[in-house]
Amino acid sequence: MRECPRKRGRNDAFSAVGSKACREKMRREKLNDRFSELCSLLEPDRPVKTDKLAILGDAIRVLNELKSESQEYKEMNEKLLEEIKTLKVRAGVYTAFMEITISLLILLCWNLGHNVPLQHC
Repeated sequence: MRECPRKRGRNDAFSAVGSKACREKMRREKLNDRFSELCSLLEPDRPVKTDKLAILGDAIRVLNELKSESQEYKEMNEKLLEEIKTLKVRAGVYTAFMEITISLLILLCWNLGHNVPLQHC
């Protein structure tokens, strides 16, 4: 815990670390530190802003952008999942078609009197 410096003309009871004024000052310092941290996260290449309303405005803007981006990714993901389902169906149809074609070729070979082993067809 930080020590609260004594102010001029105040008695020791007021400037003690546990006093209400000192606790409030430490709370404000912690809050200001958090605003500085938030500002540096939002715009790492820029100098830290001290205007709390501007920092909160930037945070809201960035969060809305991230929310919108997240929604776009969700929609894209859903479309890709549908496309995967379609491709799986097509692959299944293609596989079934190939199996039928191979079976027909084998039958044709047998009907023509060619004794063709299955592994060569």
